[in-house]
Amino acid sequence: MKRNVQSVKQVHALVQSLQQCARDAGHRHPLMIGIDQENGLVSAFSSTAKYQAGTQFPGAMAIAATGDPECARDCSAASAREMKAVGINWSYSPVGDVNSDPQNPVIGVRSFGDDPTEVARYAKAVGDGLTQGGVAPSSKHFPGHGDTNVDSHLGLPVIKKSRAELDQTELKPFKELIEAGIASIMTGHMVIQALTGDDETPASLSRAVTTTLLREELRFEGVIVTDCLEMNAVKERQGGVPRGAVEALAAGADVVMICHTMAFHRGAMEATYEAVQKGELHKATNVLQATNKKLSKEAYAKSTALVSGSLPVKVLNAAVDDAEGVQRTDKGHVRNTAAPYYISFAESVRRRAADVEHLVYATDFDCRRNLGEGVIFVTRNADRSAWQLDVLERVRTQAGGVSIVVLASCAPYELFSRRVLGVQACAASFEYTSEALEAAASVIFNEVPPVGESPVSITIQGR
Repeated sequence: MKRNVQSVKQVHALVQSLQQCARDAGHRHPLMIGIDQENGLVSAFSSTAKYQAGTQFPGAMAIAATGDPECARDCSAASAREMKAVGINWSYSPVGDVNSDPQNPVIGVRSFGDDPTEVARYAKAVGDGLTQGGVAPSSKHFPGHGDTNVDSHLGLPVIKKSRAELDQTELKPFKELIEAGIASIMTGHMVIQALTGDDETPASLSRAVTTTLLREELRFEGVIVTDCLEMNAVKERQGGVPRGAVEALAAGADVVMICHTMAFHRGAMEATYEAVQKGELHKATNVLQATNKKLSKEAYAKSTALVSGSLPVKVLNAAVDDAEGVQRTDKGHVRNTAAPYYISFAESVRRRAADVEHLVYATDFDCRRNLGEGVIFVTRNADRSAWQLDVLERVRTQAGGVSIVVLASCAPYELFSRRVLGVQACAASFEYTSEALEAAASVIFNEVPPVGESPVSITIQGR
């Protein structure tokens, strides 16, 4: 904050002391030292009549008046170099708000104007300049604070626009900044009912805004930081600043900003700790994991490869390693037993076929049995453990006309051996995780097509 700036030397000493404190505490990476340096009226690092610090450059609307985005880029890069020299590495700039309301009491000349295309052009130039100067930019105030006459420092702005209108105006600069690779985005304390779904929740505390819109829809992968939670739009809510910190983190923010009062810092940390202990913040993680699980399933479904032959088929599941609860012979030798992931594969098959027998084979496997309507023969690096292919040959002889699918559950090299020729199909899962084997089962039983392709190949060999 501006109150922390007294001179270049003093700021440098302050930052270095903070970084040393972090190192002493065991931090492996430097602290992010942020500052409100938009230039213009909001220039926490710029010199004043009382002290010498950074250079005062034109703010957003003034720099846009030049009609020269390159000038905006140059000024931002120069300002960034000054900040970097004292150890500041994060600037809460550029402002991405489109100043649609001339009566806006808090944005106004901090905006590059009322044309979303021009705002995007200059915001990208400022973001580029800061990045070139070695300082991470943070565009604000997502999803847009320009079309309101309420100052969120004093109250809770409510913006009543349709999603189509938001896409055309408020969201346009942020979309372009995200496409340009902006490092971080600051969320703002305004209600936008078309996004939040109610007239009470600030965007900064809304999962619909922070996660669903910003992370998932707009695919922003950088750091999300809130505006200061001591602003009345949050502070006057039930639970105040400490509860606001918990809600912002649950919404998906990476960093919550509390700028002024030590009691609020402490209260927010204590509330967050309590929320973690109660599992409240884990709910957000659970939602994320549910989303990621869906993506994982889709990715595994695409990875299973049909190396040769055609599908489908039934079921001999072969495990080729030891497992929990290892079995041993009378002489103490370890027997080949099914590890958990192969057992899970057997369950995957059982969910798809009514009458299934799961057999674990070893070098002395007795093939003299009824093999039913079909066999899934699972191998694991059989090109290096040829005994598995010995068993496969005996199973093929016993099976007669029964269909056999060979599933390579790790590297697929054995599927390029002549010893697997003649089976109905050869598929590869490329790993034996439960997820990969579940995906393989869905391919084998024709629930999804085998769209994966083997990334490796080898000339057919005789062994």
